[in-house]
Amino acid sequence: MPDPTWTEERTETLRTLRSDGHSAREISRALGITRNAVMGKIHRLGLSAADPRFRQPAPAKARIPKPRKRKEKPVKAVSPPPGGIPFLDGSDRYCRFPLWDDNTPLDDKMICGAPPEPDTKYCATHKARMFQKRERAA
Repeated sequence: MPDPTWTEERTETLRTLRSDGHSAREISRALGITRNAVMGKIHRLGLSAADPRFRQPAPAKARIPKPRKRKEKPVKAVSPPPGGIPFLDGSDRYCRFPLWDDNTPLDDKMICGAPPEPDTKYCATHKARMFQKRERAA
């Protein structure tokens, strides 16, 4: 049974307005019917793809980030103090207090090397430095 809302004349008007780029709302106002009725008829007629405003957008191109230019920090030359031993040669028999900064390569890292206090990894000097007692606020 044909839909009484959609006569041949109205269908042709719909096709013309749609091909001119009018929206479903504009067409519904021109024909005096609901927007949903217009959308359903557009879908049944296969006119949805005719209007470029209703096409799916093309997938966005993958953005390739530009490499950032990093400022190189100057490396401080740290000479090991006398009495230190290489980090890799250290064991529990030596004070493990580090004598290097963050930029020192592993092979150049030194530790204190003095005999440690009992039950710690540090000599008396470095134990006092590492484990300071806090004074309580009165």
